Amino acid sequence: MMRSCTGSWLALFAVLFVAACSNPLTFSFGQRPKMSFLHTRHRENLSIDTQELKKLQFYISTQVLARVVSTPGRGASPEDVIIVPQLTRGMATEVGPSWLRVRFSEEGSGVVFVAVVTQGDSAYWLATEIEGQQGLQKLKDLPKKILLNQGTAYELIYGDHARLLISEKDLSKLIEQRRHLKGVKASD
Repeated sequence: MMRSCTGSWLALFAVLFVAACSNPLTFSFGQRPKMSFLHTRHRENLSIDTQELKKLQFYISTQVLARVVSTPGRGASPEDVIIVPQLTRGMATEVGPSWLRVRFSEEGSGVVFVAVVTQGDSAYWLATEIEGQQGLQKLKDLPKKILLNQGTAYELIYGDHARLLISEKDLSKLIEQRRHLKGVKASD
């Protein structure tokens, strides 16, 4: 009896250990693994320039449901609803020092993602401008989840925690383009 209990505890410990060691920012879902695109670790440390950023394939981390904020007395119409499925592909159209504008459809200029680096590193989070305030704000931190995009206000029903992902394969290709030292063999 004691032996089966010990075996169960060991199995539970092994599962918890594997879960603790896994990267919570990595997504795969039967596809090539994706990871959060990080400002310091990826963009700054690898010196990814504007042209390279515009060639990278980005993905959105979660499904987003947004609806145009309607004027009083007018209800929302089906055309006012936008759904962006999880892992939808996107491309950067504009690049700032700590933000990227990424579009997920052929039309439009896209939405902004901002990296707010404090201690350590930061992912790129879905962001908006707020009237009367300077800079970009992460939507996840706002009490009202309203995204202002090119003069139109969108209410986020869900997806305010969306961030940018990149595939491990694409990042590896970029790293391969950097200079790699071959090493020097010591003389005998």
